Amino acid sequence: MISTPDQIGGDGRPDSGWSALPLILALYGYEIVAPFLEFVGAGRGVSSILRFGILAMTLCLLPRLGFRLSRASFLLLPFLCFALLYALRLIENHYLRGLVWADDPVRGLFLLVGAGVVPGVILATYSLRISETRLFRAVLTCAAVYCVGLTLNLDTLAAQVEFGQAALGKLNPISLGALSVSFALCLLLLPAQGQASAITKWLVIGVLLAATAYSQARGPLVSFGVTLALMAILMRTKDRRAILGATVLLFGLVAILSAVSGQDMIGRAIGRFLLSSHDFISADHDTASLRLVSWHVAWAQFLDHPFAGDIVYSRFLNQYPHNYLLESLISVGVLGTTVLIVYLGLCGRAVLQIIRSHQVSRVDIVLIALLIKEFTALQFSGAIWSGTAYIVLSFAVLVRSAYYRVPVTERATRNFRYA
Repeated sequence: MISTPDQIGGDGRPDSGWSALPLILALYGYEIVAPFLEFVGAGRGVSSILRFGILAMTLCLLPRLGFRLSRASFLLLPFLCFALLYALRLIENHYLRGLVWADDPVRGLFLLVGAGVVPGVILATYSLRISETRLFRAVLTCAAVYCVGLTLNLDTLAAQVEFGQAALGKLNPISLGALSVSFALCLLLLPAQGQASAITKWLVIGVLLAATAYSQARGPLVSFGVTLALMAILMRTKDRRAILGATVLLFGLVAILSAVSGQDMIGRAIGRFLLSSHDFISADHDTASLRLVSWHVAWAQFLDHPFAGDIVYSRFLNQYPHNYLLESLISVGVLGTTVLIVYLGLCGRAVLQIIRSHQVSRVDIVLIALLIKEFTALQFSGAIWSGTAYIVLSFAVLVRSAYYRVPVTERATRNFRYA
């Protein structure tokens, strides 16, 4: 039997214990802990400490890799070049021109490099050690911890729902919905390991769906729908049926939860899409209208400086324009965005290579689904420097895709090494 990437490590050994945990924490570590921070009155300093801790944990993986990275890491060069151009623009805006905008540029630089690029490069190789069983264990554990945190804040969330969108002080509606969707996707695509874990899995999914519905954030809902649709189209017949079946179960579970709780969860979620505004500027409650105006202003900014860009933020919002590609255009112009598009093309090719393989693993399917979800979400919310989950996931998918281009006979050998 031919070994798949998640059955061997960089040194040919199966992964051990909680090997998937560093990946999950690098993707969503702060958001998992955020509900518990409500009880300690933590400020941004605690957030920085947590992120530094996750970075340190990731760096500690290097000895396990023998301080060697995958030979396929050269595929990451286009994004590394793009990240360098973006970082230089951010530094130029802040330190040379003294521009001031709503976001902290120092924090942005740290997130881009310390929470995105550096962990991404290491975890891309380390992901080869992660098995389906270990990934399910890590996802279920982290999702359950997150759900416990939400449950402890149930009174606060319920009060928020009465006035509109559910949120916490450390977790805004978009982040709340986004993490809930991410964990729900993972659990849907990963088979449970035993009856007890299956029951726990569906209980957790129920809480996650309720959190998503009550957050009423459109971006996570759109990204969830786009991901399920694309995965159903791209996957082979057997997996496509599984995804469609899981989708039907999801809606059924939401309907049951709505009946039991007496709350119209589906109506609340859909209601956000039906909001309309006669006046873009005066409709402060309708973030979709503000997004449209911000994108229009950002496009005009790009046309003023099309070749190399000018500033990293939208003049209308005084912060990032909430669209990944538009932010790239206003920051680094056609020059830097061309490099980004090359990288996106490599990611698209990698996704197709993996999916078309006859031995695609569940780990690959989950990583691809999360990658699609994160990239879709970044077109509606977030900044380049805050899109760290997308960076980590795209690096992992690119490196893992190189496995499927290795001759079958070489894959089968115990001594096959990526590093």
